[in-house]
Amino acid sequence: PGSEVTPPPGPPAPPATLVITLKRSGDNSSDFQKLARLHKMLRRERGADQFVVVLEGDQKVELAFPNETTQCTYDLRQQITAIVGPENLRVIQQ
Repeated sequence: PGSEVTPPPGPPAPPATLVITLKRSGDNSSDFQKLARLHKMLRRERGADQFVVVLEGDQKVELAFPNETTQCTYDLRQQITAIVGPENLRVIQQ
């Protein structure tokens, strides 16, 4: 009597896919460094979310990483938008 029952936690959020557009600057070295920074930052977060990087220049190239996942956190989204701008990050809920 008098003991509170804690409800079980809700189901985990379904995995999301982060779609990051990296606009080519014409400076391949700079673009590669940005891509490497994004990739490292995405891999640092452990989780079940997928990510895709779209290189946009003369033509669009989509880089998928089917064997790598990330955790779509607020901090990660802030770090990504600091590099590519908020208009170049889309989060698609499955």
